Amino acid sequence: MPSRNYHLFLEDIVIACEKVMVYTHGMDYSDWAQDELLRELLGYSDEKIAALREGGAV
Repeated sequence: MPSRNYHLFLEDIVIACEKVMVYTHGMDYSDWAQDELLRELLGYSDEKIAALREGGAV
């Protein structure tokens, strides 16, 4: 059983997804491919979402 309420986990996932949408708004693949910092940030966001989905701490 997670130590946090599952609603909080879902809220964390929604927040992470919203940040991804904000960071990539108006970008196309070429823009994304040229922005190494953004790709690393989004990779971290993906890892965070995966950890939250598994009920782990971030």
